[in-house]
Amino acid sequence: MDDEISSQGLTQVLDLYVWLSFRLEESFPDRELASSQKSMCSMLIEDFLERLGWQKPRSKRLAPRTPLTSLFRKTRQFL
Repeated sequence: MDDEISSQGLTQVLDLYVWLSFRLEESFPDRELASSQKSMCSMLIEDFLERLGWQKPRSKRLAPRTPLTSLFRKTRQFL
């Protein structure tokens, strides 16, 4: 469990490094390395969680959007 916690902390640090590298490129020049290391840590965390029985949540589909013309008609009824 300690490995999981340290991997999670490392992932957060690498995520912060990548974020900062977009804003302060000269101070944080290793964006690609940090990004690849972050991906590796994320994969290790997912592998660990899957061994414990965790499953990735399925993506939920959003309901279809109502066309703006339909919303406009409904709004006009109240005016």
